[in-house]
Amino acid sequence: MNKASLSSEYCEFVEEELRKTSIEQVPQDIKEIIKHFNLFSNHSLNKSKTGYEM
Repeated sequence: MNKASLSSEYCEFVEEELRKTSIEQVPQDIKEIIKHFNLFSNHSLNKSKTGYEM
């Protein structure tokens, strides 16, 4: 059992609070960062499958 939950207080308006923290529009630079991360991740995965051959 999570003992912290015994004294925790929860927000009544969860959906409203989540909307306040969400990002509605993703800036272009974030898209480029994600694209680069995915390329790096795929490259690393390929290296692990091939025994780090170039």
